[in-house]
Amino acid sequence: MTCTNILLIEDDIQLARWTQEYLEAHGLNVEHHRHGNRLEQLPLATHFDLVLCDVMLPGRNGFEIVEAIRQRFSGPILMLTARNTEEDQLRGLHGGASDYLVKPISPALLLARIQAHLRQQQRRTDHSMIQVDGLTLDPAENRACYQGVDLNLTPSEFCLLALFANHYRQVLTREFLFTHGIGRAYDGLTRTVDGRITRLRRKLEGKGPLTIKTVWGKGYLLTCNAEEAS
Repeated sequence: MTCTNILLIEDDIQLARWTQEYLEAHGLNVEHHRHGNRLEQLPLATHFDLVLCDVMLPGRNGFEIVEAIRQRFSGPILMLTARNTEEDQLRGLHGGASDYLVKPISPALLLARIQAHLRQQQRRTDHSMIQVDGLTLDPAENRACYQGVDLNLTPSEFCLLALFANHYRQVLTREFLFTHGIGRAYDGLTRTVDGRITRLRRKLEGKGPLTIKTVWGKGYLLTCNAEEAS
């Protein structure tokens, strides 16, 4: 079963803790941030399914944050705030928010609104299967099977393997994999991609001929053991 990840931006620590505990008790993963000052460093597109954002925050306010997030995140963004004027609601919705929820709101209703937006997003998502030489990727479930065996990938590993599958037998540079798999610009030093590729290789080992090969000086490619990288 796919795991749903929520980004919660809320400076009220007690409220954030209650919200996080309630949502996680109902099967959602919640990552909490007190402000939006470092959101540019987060891989929003690949790691989160929905953003829940307050308005009155230290530093940038929620309206500014939503506008910035919307530039690189297509999923639902819900604003949750005590500011209830029509002007504020219109500003939030016109700025890119999918919904504008006014505090106080019951936890059950908040969960229901989140689930409704997630269902709508899933219906809009392209759920076409990716199939490559015995490897089947299901984007709807973030599930990868090879030769009928579930690879038990993390969301980040699934994203990386999907990149390889969509570019089968093509050499992909570390910069390309980092930018599209991690969701931010490559700094030329980080070896996050290398570690994930090592873990993917281990999960593919012994199940069939597919492997991720290193092409020295160029990058990596998904191919078969019997084929030579070029």
